[in-house]
Amino acid sequence: MIPIIAFLFASCATEASLVTREYTLQSEKITDGSGIKVAVLSDTHSQQFQNGGKRIVDILEAAKPDLIFLVGDIIDNVLPFTGSEILLSNIKHIASIYYVPGNHEYYNDDIEAVFAVLKKYDIPILRDESLEIEVNGNSLILAGADDIAKKRYWEKKYDMEASGEKAFSPLVERGEYKILLVHRPDYVEFYTQFNFDLILCGHTHGGQIRLPPFFNGLYAPRQGFFPKYAGGQYQLGSTTLIINRGITTTRPMFPRINNPPEIAIIEIQ
Repeated sequence: MIPIIAFLFASCATEASLVTREYTLQSEKITDGSGIKVAVLSDTHSQQFQNGGKRIVDILEAAKPDLIFLVGDIIDNVLPFTGSEILLSNIKHIASIYYVPGNHEYYNDDIEAVFAVLKKYDIPILRDESLEIEVNGNSLILAGADDIAKKRYWEKKYDMEASGEKAFSPLVERGEYKILLVHRPDYVEFYTQFNFDLILCGHTHGGQIRLPPFFNGLYAPRQGFFPKYAGGQYQLGSTTLIINRGITTTRPMFPRINNPPEIAIIEIQ
């Protein structure tokens, strides 16, 4: 029993155990030789990181991404917004940042106050909409899906599928490289019909407890035990799905065992 307890204690994730997960993707749609590099952050939950998140900043500055994607639960509904503001102020100089909300943003009493934090740092908020951007000579379509918690907490008439169809159906035949940001992987099969090349998610916290090769994650919200989509890279037909395991090491799901917090760095060549 003592060795088991010692192993669990030693494997418990801390802020100091933050890692970088690197992925390399290939696409004929990326024609410029320099390719595109993106960083994905999720589930910071307003945690106040040491030294203003210096470790996060150092990783991002070293990676030199072209874009930074925040895929939800950046702002918590229990902790004050202060931690989020400090982090955003310290990374805004690194690259262009784009954001989609998660469930915990919608758990707040004032969703406009949440979005005001992002707007303060000139970060576009994508909620069932898309943008055309150019990066290193490559044209991209960047889309963002709203979180289903919007229906329960803020807009009873919100229909995720109808809103998604309206927003993303026009993109199906577009030839540019298409990226979708969506907080939860729970409904990823719905979004694959729109021919996205890459879908980026968070939400799962890596399944909390990992024991490769036996299981990639023990539990994830809504998916339950041994979730199908816990973290890492998946191939769904022509769509690549990458789930970031998140950064927070405090609430709302703690502890993380053998499951360090992470930043995903993705090179699309």
